[in-house]
Amino acid sequence: MPFDVLPQEVQTETKFQKFADAMLKGCAITVPIRGLLLDGHGGACAVGALLVGLGADPFKLAIISHPLVDQSTDVRIAYRKKYMSSIETDNDHHHLSREQIAARIAAL
Repeated sequence: MPFDVLPQEVQTETKFQKFADAMLKGCAITVPIRGLLLDGHGGACAVGALLVGLGADPFKLAIISHPLVDQSTDVRIAYRKKYMSSIETDNDHHHLSREQIAARIAAL
């Protein structure tokens, strides 16, 4: 048969969907802040929420770096290429919500 007549399953998950889901999970666990990844009191910026979704402790202070940041390098590079802005800039200066940023990540 030259072609398959059975319906094919449609792939809807994007390359970075797991990061968008992780950020949304982190958003549910933490309160929004700006300027720090994690404030040590349960607050997280957009990248901090992503890190919490990946397994970081939301009650440990992380000002500018965290060991899990390396896992998010590809998504952060793709985000910058598509939106001409960083996740941190969109959160801290353009005041996009963490959920809006997660939706942008899902659309990459």
